This record gives sequence, structure tokens and C-alpha cells, in this order.
Amino acid sequence: MKPFRFSLQAVLTIRQNQERKALEAFALAQRAFAEAEARLQAIRSEIDELHGARRDVFVRSVSSESLQVMQHGLRALQNRIPAAQEQVEKARGVAVRRSAELLEARKQREVVEKLYDKRRAAHAVDAGRAEQKALDEFASYKSAGGLAMKWQ
Repeated sequence: MKPFRFSLQAVLTIRQNQERKALEAFALAQRAFAEAEARLQAIRSEIDELHGARRDVFVRSVSSESLQVMQHGLRALQNRIPAAQEQVEKARGVAVRRSAELLEARKQREVVEKLYDKRRAAHAVDAGRAEQKALDEFASYKSAGGLAMKWQ
């Protein structure tokens, strides 16, 4: 019997490549989301450090100029928070979309793989039947040959 040949192998290959690309895009989106969250967290930690430094300044005497510089720095950091939060939300949205695309690509690949598995199993059954038929015919020829020898 002929060896198994999947007629939709090209489709399977395309679906596997689509899934791989979707996985890469998802990984990039996840990395961008993590980086945006890290930037936001860095801003928040700088604000916390500045608050701590400001508390330390109030314990001892300090010039109004240094206090004013701290206040301007604090305002600048606080003004950066909304933009950083917006970047986090955008990155989260992209990651969610890429995740959905990855799931869809995976489903499409699995559909073709299930068809591949079914056809491969059917081919194996057909090959088993063909082999058994050949063995049965060979056995019947052998017994028929033995009978012919008895008639001589």
C-alpha cells in the first residue's frame, strides 16, 4: 500500500506558521505590557522616595529653595503618572487582542491537525486490512498449492 500522504499538508504548515507568528506577537505584547507597568511602578516608587526624603527634610532645618525643588520634582512625577497609566492600558489592550489572535490561530491549527490524525488513523486501518488480505491470500495459495501436490 502507498505511504500516507496528507493532502492538506500545505494548509497545516500555513496554520502552524500563523500560530507561531501569533505567539511571537503575543510575547512582544506581553513584554511591552510588562515594561509599561515597570515604568509606572518606577514613577510611583520615585514618588514614595521623594515623600520619604521630604519627611526627613522636615526633621531638620532646610532652605525653602531645596523644599521648592522637591515640590517641583514631586509635581513632575505626579504629572507623568496619567501618561504612564494610559500606556499600561494601551499595552494591556494590545496584549488581550494578541491573546485572542493566538487562541484563534491555535484553534485553526488544531482543526487541521485533528483532520490529519483522523486521516492517518483511517490510512493505518486500510493498510492493516490490505496487509491482512494479502496474508490471507498467501495462506490460501499455500494451502491450495499443497492440495495440488496431493492430486498429482
